[in-house]
Amino acid sequence: MKLDEPVAAGHLPRLDRIIVAGLLILVAVLAWAFTIHQAILMDEMEAAMWRDMNMSMNGMAPSWNAVDAVMLFVMWSTMMAAMMIPGASPMIAAFATINHRRRARAAPYVPTAAFLLG
Repeated sequence: MKLDEPVAAGHLPRLDRIIVAGLLILVAVLAWAFTIHQAILMDEMEAAMWRDMNMSMNGMAPSWNAVDAVMLFVMWSTMMAAMMIPGASPMIAAFATINHRRRARAAPYVPTAAFLLG
């Protein structure tokens, strides 16, 4: 299908649907892999803490810095992407369809990736 051909309401060309679905699956799988990796690291850290210290950490002062805050944000964002992208995929596909039609009419459009990042 050429870019200037009209698109049926609510339908992307097959290749575009495959690309959008494939990228959504890739992002969700990578986010879940990172989330699972972080959970495994936490389990290992907890086991080492009990083996090595065997004491309460309640009285310790927090030792966070800017790098820790950024890493927490990255972890939280990745976890949210892992949980939300599969459920949001119908809306993302609809947005991609609308963008395809706008692009075919030479109207302004927002890239689907920008919508997904939002």
